[in-house]
Amino acid sequence: TFKSTKEARYFTDEEMKNITAVIKKLNKTDGKIIFCLMTLGVRINELLSLTPSCLLQNDDGSYYLVINQSKVKREYKKELSSRIADILKNEIERNTKRLKSKPDYIFVDSKGNKINSHTLSNRINKVFYLENVLDRNGNPLRFRSHRFRATVATSLINSGYGAKETAKILGHSSLESLNHYIKLHDENTLKQLAPRL
Repeated sequence: TFKSTKEARYFTDEEMKNITAVIKKLNKTDGKIIFCLMTLGVRINELLSLTPSCLLQNDDGSYYLVINQSKVKREYKKELSSRIADILKNEIERNTKRLKSKPDYIFVDSKGNKINSHTLSNRINKVFYLENVLDRNGNPLRFRSHRFRATVATSLINSGYGAKETAKILGHSSLESLNHYIKLHDENTLKQLAPRL
């Protein structure tokens, strides 16, 4: 099923470039959160609810996360790149040292409390506004955490990943859920359909 022509829910390449350019202007924790959203495709509440015990190591030394999906009340395993694993380990170590005890969550505020998603959004939107980060229409870009999830899904599908692989990466149990996230780009659709035309 193809999406209608209403505004896509994903960030365009230009919007992602604008977001990436401003990450260094955010505080370190907020920058790490944005980077994780850009690469993992998880929901913001899943990311902010991660505890140090969610980060686990495979026998081969690679890392994965056990993510609790509160929306559908189940857990799933998400393999991690070494870069993301290093970011998460660094955040745990930094907070353990700063707070003098292991934090309850991977990402915590200055007092060691779980970061509130609304507070995070407000901080990021303020930086986006001050740095003149613009959306596809030339208006100030608003931080919408779920758009990162849609961007990851759209990018995977348009890069040639199959629907089942993409659904697994997002932690979906059915392919129907992908329709909500994915916008097929015309040139990719034509390439995929060419053998059948």
